[in-house]
Amino acid sequence: MTTVSDLFTTLKVQETGESYAERLFVRGRYLSLMIFEIADDILAICKFVQENQLEIDFLDVYTEAAKLLGLESPRTVQNYVAVARFYSKDTREIYSELRYSHFKFAMGYDFWLDILKEASAYLDQYGKLPTNHYLEALFANRIEEKQQDDMDEISKHFDLEADVEIASMADDDFTAFSDDTSPDEESEIQVAVNPAPYFVTIINSLKHMIHVAVLPDKKRQRAEELVSEIELVLTEDDF
Repeated sequence: MTTVSDLFTTLKVQETGESYAERLFVRGRYLSLMIFEIADDILAICKFVQENQLEIDFLDVYTEAAKLLGLESPRTVQNYVAVARFYSKDTREIYSELRYSHFKFAMGYDFWLDILKEASAYLDQYGKLPTNHYLEALFANRIEEKQQDDMDEISKHFDLEADVEIASMADDDFTAFSDDTSPDEESEIQVAVNPAPYFVTIINSLKHMIHVAVLPDKKRQRAEELVSEIELVLTEDDF
């Protein structure tokens, strides 16, 4: 019985004689490299905007780029840029046989380098790319630990009673910042004054939960888009 895999490996491209599996593998690598090149171009434009203090939002840059690329959503461009910003060009070069999807998956974890190494080792051993589902299963214990750590961090900084207490402070009540303020109270005040770092922690945790949750594809995609929208708002002015 002929399998789908057999179909791709046995059928040959008439002009070159290579199998369709070989042809698509190479094109997949080119596609991944092209995504990073696109992201680097957009990053260069964003850098120019920032250095020259132009009154242009990064979202507008992403939107214009999406139009030129023929993409439906600027969120796709934003994702390209986020992945490109995360990795150095040296790291991208070392693991250039991997695909953009591997880099995007790995960047969600602080052990991203281990994930890339395992994906590369799989390719060397089996001659094919691992799926992200395989990598997720391989690192299941560490992913679960990371999610628990994120939730613990969220609980630490967003205790409900502390939030209520902070919200009830009068705007002119500067006594909260006196020398008698305890470390715990200072931490709570810091959250109220500059919540962005803690929001980012929540966003990362949400990404993990959405990724592993049993959801219909359309609902998962919509949830990822909404989280990306929030992330963009928090990071677009912090290039």
